[in-house]
Amino acid sequence: MKTVMTSPRARTARILSRFAGQVPRLSVDRARYFTRSFRTTEHLPLVVRWAKALAHVMENIDVRILPDELIVGRGGPEGRYGILYPELEGAYFATAGSLLESAEDMPHHFSEQDIAVIRDELLPFWAGRTFRESLADAVPLHLRRLLYKDGDIYVPSFIIHETATVRHSLQWVLDYGKVLQRGFCGIYQEAARRLDALDINDPSNNWDKAPFYRAVMILCEGIRSFACRYAALARQQAAACGDAVRREELERIAAICEHVPWQSARTFHEALQAQWFTQLVSRLEQLHGGIISNGRMDQYLYPFYKKDREEGRLDEDQALELLDCLWLNMAQFVRVQPTAAGIQIYEGNAHWEHTCIGGQLADGSDATNELSWLLLRSRREFPLDYPELSLRIHEKTPEDLLQAACAAIREGRGPKFMNDAEIIDLLVRKGAGLEEARDYSGSGYSEVRLINRTTYLTGTTWFNLAAVLEMVLYDGHCSMEGSGRLGLETGDPCAFSTYAAFEEAFFAQLSFILEQVLIQQYVADTLRPAHVAAPLLSSLHDLCMEQGRDINVGRLEGALILGGQIGPTGFATVVDSLAAIRWLVYERRVLDMARLLEALRNNFEGFELERQYCLAAPKFGNQDDRVDDIAARLDRFMVEFCGRHLNYYGGTPEIFYVPVTSHRAMGGVTGATPDGRRAGDALSAGISPGAGCARNGFTAILHSVAACKYEQGLARAARMLEIPMPPRAVAGKDGCARMAAFVRTWSRQKHWHLNICMQDALQLLAARNDKEKFYAQMMPFEGYAALPGPLRPEVQAELLRDALEQDIQA
Repeated sequence: MKTVMTSPRARTARILSRFAGQVPRLSVDRARYFTRSFRTTEHLPLVVRWAKALAHVMENIDVRILPDELIVGRGGPEGRYGILYPELEGAYFATAGSLLESAEDMPHHFSEQDIAVIRDELLPFWAGRTFRESLADAVPLHLRRLLYKDGDIYVPSFIIHETATVRHSLQWVLDYGKVLQRGFCGIYQEAARRLDALDINDPSNNWDKAPFYRAVMILCEGIRSFACRYAALARQQAAACGDAVRREELERIAAICEHVPWQSARTFHEALQAQWFTQLVSRLEQLHGGIISNGRMDQYLYPFYKKDREEGRLDEDQALELLDCLWLNMAQFVRVQPTAAGIQIYEGNAHWEHTCIGGQLADGSDATNELSWLLLRSRREFPLDYPELSLRIHEKTPEDLLQAACAAIREGRGPKFMNDAEIIDLLVRKGAGLEEARDYSGSGYSEVRLINRTTYLTGTTWFNLAAVLEMVLYDGHCSMEGSGRLGLETGDPCAFSTYAAFEEAFFAQLSFILEQVLIQQYVADTLRPAHVAAPLLSSLHDLCMEQGRDINVGRLEGALILGGQIGPTGFATVVDSLAAIRWLVYERRVLDMARLLEALRNNFEGFELERQYCLAAPKFGNQDDRVDDIAARLDRFMVEFCGRHLNYYGGTPEIFYVPVTSHRAMGGVTGATPDGRRAGDALSAGISPGAGCARNGFTAILHSVAACKYEQGLARAARMLEIPMPPRAVAGKDGCARMAAFVRTWSRQKHWHLNICMQDALQLLAARNDKEKFYAQMMPFEGYAALPGPLRPEVQAELLRDALEQDIQA
């Protein structure tokens, strides 16, 4: 691999200087034009309304080409910006202006004109029409109490937390390759052919499909018009430009936008421009989990890169500059979270435009190519935390590529890892063909998609495992929740004479909460088609085009993995707490239950000895059977529970461990726990051990996490594993080789995901009062943006605690 640049390229630095440090401007343009269109189309099918509204947005939002840009297109004003989706949160806008203008957690800039649009145009139309209002009205009263605090549907309880109404869909990967190879002209023509072929006498190909195909055609024409507006602007700027070099760039931009994305791409530059237009329109269409993923860029872009290199049109530096321009466009688009729930779940402007490299080809051979290396180099050299890069690992992954990835990680600039051995095997067991499973793409933070087979989109439901434990400790109550009994009456825990009896009560409470989670998810599934359509996403999905149906409407024949994602939060916190109860109360008998409960109710104030007992109890992540057996029972119970149930689409819900930052929000409403954690502290994240609890080295973490996985179960999905690692653990000339060997062990043990976070405890401590320096030290960690809103003090404290504990253990 060539020498990595230590400072940005000149063009990159100039563009970055214009928005670095800016407070994002919240643009209401998309919301305004979308709403104006919706006002006039209430008589039409939803998919047609959505296509018309999106086309109206593209016809009317301002087009801008800023100095130095080579990849053009934006959904808002100059600099950093976010856009509103009133169809999700329209009724909340009655208070949004005051919240966003003053929020310390997630500041955005509003103008007085913006607030007037929200007050006078958006709120009057959307109040009473949003998905969230419908869902809150439809769920049973007891479930509503588990979802919302004090009946306010915009203030989550964080006992059960639904995201179906916070975003339009789960994470997603578009079939960018289809756009590059066929252009939207080809997609338009396919929709027109299928529309013409509809037959009133053929029940399987009748006119109920016509609205969908018309919507696709409306959308494609809108995208063509949008690109042509940029072409016209580029020609106008070129004509007025006195700089010959920039004039030539603008003329080239104009020619490119006149061609793509309507026609198929011919060059690497055209392919990147077509990819960005497609991604930008997707962002205008709807809000996905983690924004929208980039997919297997080293595969679908490689033919264009290879051809340009062979024909002498492109060198590596030019390609890297174009990639920088793409990442800069992504970095200026900020995911706006107008509600309290969104602000807490997506702490620090988190983003996951997942870009996947490596892996396998359809025949099982290694997929690495020159572009795989270039994307890794781009990630190392680009000054912001973009792209969100993953490297798919398998037994044939080249060792030099793996060690280069480890070198990038050691610099704090590296990829996370996705494991082909685990993911492909599970996809095949769920019904995918082996060749298509090998083409999976990373999506969101650590999830995966088969971009023309998977279809399920209803947002995740997270639930607070530590709150379930509290319901056992407090007979159905939660210690920090004043709204009465929320769980089952399982009795006084002091009356449980054995640990087995206590654990039985825990699983009874867990069954009850899981049942409520599945009811909520089922209701969301049934209501969603009336509130969400996705003509762009659907136009790029083979099954939707073949069957003439929007992806959000019912089940598609041939679709794979139809279950929703159910996210238990605080796994290790609860496992460690159960282990502490068994060890301290029932085995060692150094505490009785009454004394433990008194310590917990008092947040260990005046009970420091009892807390030290709790902290000293066995902990998950140390290859300790006393804890790992509890973890295995818990994982198996949840996977088997979900495996016995079917959702609205006939699919099986899946347990997954990807909390985003919900473990902090849920920890904030949870009292002290028997693992020694204090009230309000974060819960454990994903499938990772609790902060500071892994005391036997990094390999022991892998053994514990592998031991708890219910391998036989199919109702499971992504398992986020993050390991903070001090730089000295992989220092020296053989440090990358040691890290690579660790990753190979992780792969052989069939884990799902791995993010190694290099964290220097002393540097984090020194930078705790300097936002930019603190972020520079902690990237990449849970998708935090490099130009974030400030982290709350308790979040900084958690990150510092993680780093200090790992530094001590290393």
